[in-house]
Amino acid sequence: MRKAIVAVALLFITAGVMAGDSVPKIAVPASEVKILLAEASTLSGLPVDPSRPLPIVVSLPQDEFDKAMCGDKVKTCSVLAAYMDAYNLIIVGSQKTADLSTINGKALLIHELVHYLAQMPTEEYATVDGCTKEESRAYEAERAYLTSKGADASWVMNRTNVFLICVSRFGGGY
Repeated sequence: MRKAIVAVALLFITAGVMAGDSVPKIAVPASEVKILLAEASTLSGLPVDPSRPLPIVVSLPQDEFDKAMCGDKVKTCSVLAAYMDAYNLIIVGSQKTADLSTINGKALLIHELVHYLAQMPTEEYATVDGCTKEESRAYEAERAYLTSKGADASWVMNRTNVFLICVSRFGGGY
């Protein structure tokens, strides 16, 4: 696990995103990830592959997270978390992101764990239709989790908003 954290830190440092003294911190223990993964599987209908290692959830300082996820569009950036399949990491910012111990924070992790379960990204994801399908599935699981806990889910994106984001990301003549 420590090797993965060091690897992502080195990746971001060499990309000029992180200061040399910044180190991602474990944000959620593996035992909690396992519980949320089972919930994400139930809510999304995607199976858990027991042979795959659990993703590691790390937190970066918010300015470094924003720079890594949004580049020069930091002021309009709305990314709260990201699943990075190449490193088997879920990365969150330390300030914008809901406290990961709360219902809203766990719902955010459910969303990212659905991407992990779908083994994202796939070639299909790099299309408007594929992006809309996969993001909608993740947002639906996030909404279902919140609803099952009696929490407000009105802030979770709907399919129309997801479609518009995917169109802006991938184009496609829509």
